[in-house]
Amino acid sequence: MPPDRIAGTRPGDMFVHRNIASLVVQTEMSLLSVLQYAIDVLKVNQLIVCGH
Repeated sequence: MPPDRIAGTRPGDMFVHRNIASLVVQTEMSLLSVLQYAIDVLKVNQLIVCGH
């Protein structure tokens, strides 16, 4: 199910990063890059980190 449906937001209101198996690994460079971009460039003020 798409994250925007779960959160009740419109398409484009959420910035979503997905990877293989929905793993959250604190040393994964793609995850770290996405988090930095979301915070520094997009000025996201609320984050949801969800994974296995």
